[in-house]
Amino acid sequence: MRVLILEDDHWIADLLKQIVLSLRPHADIVCLEFSSPFAIAIKARWQLPMALRDLIGACYALPNNSVKRAAVLMRLAACELAPAPDSNDQARLRRLAGLT
Repeated sequence: MRVLILEDDHWIADLLKQIVLSLRPHADIVCLEFSSPFAIAIKARWQLPMALRDLIGACYALPNNSVKRAAVLMRLAACELAPAPDSNDQARLRRLAGLT
């Protein structure tokens, strides 16, 4: 069995690896700690339109250049769902989206 773990947090990746090995001791596990290049490659391979790729990316971070309202709303939605919301960031995003 082959398992690919894509996790940017080293501690979580190690925990996932331990869990998999406890269930499947002979599993072949590959851990990639920086998943961004992989995500970009997958989106390109699936031939997703750039507008959709930008919206998916906005869930994780906004680009430094000009930002469209749709991307701001996606980022705000992702922040609202975060386990530890950042109220300052959410307030800034609400202003950018024109919601306040």
